[in-house]
Amino acid sequence: MSEIEDAIREIESCEEIARQYEYTRRGARALETLRQMKDLLKNPAKENIDQCISMIEMGEEALSSHRYMSVVNEFLNHLSKAKEHLRKAAEKI
Repeated sequence: MSEIEDAIREIESCEEIARQYEYTRRGARALETLRQMKDLLKNPAKENIDQCISMIEMGEEALSSHRYMSVVNEFLNHLSKAKEHLRKAAEKI
């Protein structure tokens, strides 16, 4: 698998977690952001990859104070893996 495909797989894992909260404002916002990231990665240009990394970093910052919750910790772990895959992909472009 390519780094982009691996990143998308991690994003999809985040979507699975967020779906259980889709009827909350934060859950719906998270799902929308994850969808936007996947849309950006359909065209994996450096600018789109950089934008996804930025979106992940904003999400990490917003959720970091809730890391004590196992579901948030799992979500953040998947985001972190996605970010790492995207950084590797960006280096190859």
